[in-house]
Amino acid sequence: MEGGAGKEVLLSACCLVALLGCQSVGTTGIPVREQAAKHTISRYDQYFAATALAADQIVAVGQNGKIVLSRDQGQSWSLQSAGTAQSLFGVSFTTAQDGWVIGAGGSIFHTTDGGTTWSVQQSGTEHNLFGIAFLNARQGWVVGAAGVMLKTEDGGQHWQDRSLGQDVNLNALYFLDDQTGWVVGEYGAVLKTLDGGQTWEQVAGQIPDVGGEELSWEELMAADDIGAGGVSTVTLGGLGEEDILFGVYFADQERGWAPSTGGRIFLSANGGRHWEVRQTGYEAPLFAVGSACPTCPLYACGGRGLVLQSADAGNTWSKVSLARPVYSYLRDLLFPGQDEPFFVGTQGTLVGTGV
Repeated sequence: MEGGAGKEVLLSACCLVALLGCQSVGTTGIPVREQAAKHTISRYDQYFAATALAADQIVAVGQNGKIVLSRDQGQSWSLQSAGTAQSLFGVSFTTAQDGWVIGAGGSIFHTTDGGTTWSVQQSGTEHNLFGIAFLNARQGWVVGAAGVMLKTEDGGQHWQDRSLGQDVNLNALYFLDDQTGWVVGEYGAVLKTLDGGQTWEQVAGQIPDVGGEELSWEELMAADDIGAGGVSTVTLGGLGEEDILFGVYFADQERGWAPSTGGRIFLSANGGRHWEVRQTGYEAPLFAVGSACPTCPLYACGGRGLVLQSADAGNTWSKVSLARPVYSYLRDLLFPGQDEPFFVGTQGTLVGTGV
């Protein structure tokens, strides 16, 4: 993975302490400190992931352990805390009450009350964790740096190590149902399961025998100096070791999309076994892709406030304006009970396409 000299602004630990107060977390959880929205969101915040708990509720997670909750589709926000200064890179909720967040240093936290309290779960790894997907209240998967793959069958009380044993950053995963799922990462790696994760097959990409150094999510996504990628001499499924995939979404068993560097989006029409590149006409990296329903328009988001929409299954893309001008890096998108997407990113960006 390429590193970057253009690092994003970091919120120092001392600022986080001043914001959250002195709090610690135990197995019984800690209370949340509710604050007015104007004191909750800062332009120094960096949000990496978000999910919808219900039609009107959104949870976003980010740098230095920040968790924010909206109960009105992003109009106002309250601050939550898992009691950690570790950056949080992923979030998954199975109900409005039951959820998990993951992050740096192998950190995993669980809530059973919508985020009012959080408890630590032992992941068994110190590698950074980037992607998470829970199929129900008991079955879940986590992926991360150094080929880490973790599985739980008891809601995270115990995590089983299913790691690849290869030095590759696994950035995201997506389950279409309880049997069919995909994992993507650097070197164009695409893994697929058809049996709920009992077995995984590498269907695309070319993972080298020796990988690069482990990077933080901030470094991994330091988009200013991530280039357009290259052309590998050896590829599998149309993807090679110069390709970096940041996200993945499948509308059904066959049609899938994966955002990448240089404004590129890869699409598959056969369940991920072969991928074709689509140039969007923009150079900024793209970090997330998705749609509100299998037949709804696709959206993708990325660097420099770029939001794209496709009405023809990802073959062509056009730029979309947001509710206000945004120049930050948009890391994730979601659809909180409506057709219009909502985006989270750096510089405290929490914004939708509506007014």
